[in-house]
Amino acid sequence: MARELKQVEAALAHDLNNFLQVIMGNIELLRRRGEFVPEIVEAALKATRNAAQLADRLVAIGRLQPHEPRSLELNRLIGELEQMIARTVGDAIRVELKLAPDLKNAFADPHALQVALLELATNAREAMPAGGRLAIRTASAAGALVMIELADTGGGMPPETLARAFEPLLSSAEGDRPAGLGLHIVERCIRQAGGRVELASGAAGTSVKLYLPEAQ
Repeated sequence: MARELKQVEAALAHDLNNFLQVIMGNIELLRRRGEFVPEIVEAALKATRNAAQLADRLVAIGRLQPHEPRSLELNRLIGELEQMIARTVGDAIRVELKLAPDLKNAFADPHALQVALLELATNAREAMPAGGRLAIRTASAAGALVMIELADTGGGMPPETLARAFEPLLSSAEGDRPAGLGLHIVERCIRQAGGRVELASGAAGTSVKLYLPEAQ
């Protein structure tokens, strides 16, 4: 696990350094020209946003340890995160909550679960650049488990990407965006809690189901 974590951190640091180089290069061009060039400013701003996203991921990875699971009201936790999720996906994506009443508590680390949900929201945003819908649903599941599902209306993943979706350094993103580490982080968070992740993706969108043990 430690070796895997170092590989992820190294990849993130490499991408972060690339984005910072773009920012510095464009600022230097502006300094030399002494004039306002919209294209250069936009490139610098885009690199800044990407660098900020990578910094957030580094913080998220750091928050995954130590693991401190406890009894959690999932519906309450999701309700508290709703506004943050909405900000993450942006105004073009509608967030819909479908929370089961009388849901039993889950046994998980609240910080790790928050990281997982925000990573999935980030993935959904990337899958729906023109806008769409993100549905978040909770339900009871067989085997003393509770389930959280996040389903988007994006274009889905091709079979070859779906088959390798949980690999830490896999990315289906364009070259000017951060590497796709979201599903790897999510799977790690849920597995650490003693749960599992189920992923389905096709032309109608992507569904990620998080199964967590019930609190005793």
